[in-house]
Amino acid sequence: ICVDTAIMNAVSEPGATYQYWDIVAGGGVFANINDPKTVVRNIPVGINVYRWNVTYIGYSASDVVEITNDSIHVSAGNDATLCEDYHQLYAQQIIGGTGRWTVVGFSGGTFASTTLYNTVVTDMSPGTNLFEWYTTNGNCESRDTVAITYNLPPNADFVPDQNTFCAPQDVILTNLSSAYAGYSEPDSFIWDAVGTPGFRIGATTDVSTTVTHYFTNTGTTDSVYQIRLIAYDYESMCSDTVIHSITAYPAPHVEFSPSTHQKRFPDALFGFENLSDPTLTQYVWDFGDGEVFVEPYSGYIEHSYSTWGTFYVTLTGTSGGLCDAVYTD
Repeated sequence: ICVDTAIMNAVSEPGATYQYWDIVAGGGVFANINDPKTVVRNIPVGINVYRWNVTYIGYSASDVVEITNDSIHVSAGNDATLCEDYHQLYAQQIIGGTGRWTVVGFSGGTFASTTLYNTVVTDMSPGTNLFEWYTTNGNCESRDTVAITYNLPPNADFVPDQNTFCAPQDVILTNLSSAYAGYSEPDSFIWDAVGTPGFRIGATTDVSTTVTHYFTNTGTTDSVYQIRLIAYDYESMCSDTVIHSITAYPAPHVEFSPSTHQKRFPDALFGFENLSDPTLTQYVWDFGDGEVFVEPYSGYIEHSYSTWGTFYVTLTGTSGGLCDAVYTD
């Protein structure tokens, strides 16, 4: 049977002194234990054994009937609203029974397995998708439908006005985020950097708002910032994230020390000790008298002045990232 109620069909024996039903195995409730055609209710799922007993003077007889309740009432799981086109379904599993998932109507979706109660469905269509879980157990069947709503998230995107630069530098971040057709533009935006604790650029609420941030690099190696933009859409309750890398080259260390700051002309030969980072690609000496000298790194350089006066010496160093630093004395 596929319900929890059955009508019994025993035979009443004329002349019997006593006739009645009892339960050998399982359960149930008889409407009238003395009625051979009684109704039994609340029959549990599984095998149930009922006995019809007939008593005469001096002897008795009985017979049993086996009733298997295969009734099932399955659940296809909880409805859900998502921001992805995939979802793991959780239908009720019937031990000993079989089940099968199907797509209802014009809904979208592809099942990893149509017979697994907790299968994954992918490629859902935007909007509400209906999936039916149909199960059989013996001669009985049951079905239920679950509704999975897939909301399209916004499209987060931005572009920096420069991807590599010599720090410190202002960088303009232009928001290019958008929405799918039928959805409004994203409502809010969070700007920060992945992997940089405490680094936060800020928040904006308009896609047309550009963000300017002053990037620094006080170290001696390149600083790579993984700039992240998170776009939120309040209508769909979804968000999207995009990350772009920018590199801030460090300012090179440039410094020198003169052998002395003054001499009496015509003794005008000065020495300069180069205290700069020795790995720079170029060093330009401007001695302030119109003489300019370009060299790779050397630890010491001399220059002789052809006239008397006060001169400002400037050393410009250029790094491999084409960043300049200037030192004047």
